[in-house]
Amino acid sequence: MRADRSAATQLRLSGRSYTEIQRRLGIPKSTLAGWFGDLILPAAAQARINRRAYQGSVAALLRLQARRIDVPEA
Repeated sequence: MRADRSAATQLRLSGRSYTEIQRRLGIPKSTLAGWFGDLILPAAAQARINRRAYQGSVAALLRLQARRIDVPEA
């Protein structure tokens, strides 16, 4: 197994997202998706990924709402 694939697998099993792995190791997300398409994550890792995705979605919605409030009506 390639050294970078082994490192990426360890990061993924620890609950890192594809974006986090890409930034750390410089591996394209499409490659990661191919490597990890059938990987079963431990519950703790899946929970971390889900929690971060939820937090990111909430933050994006709040930013969008703030922009809409700042725009004066025509």
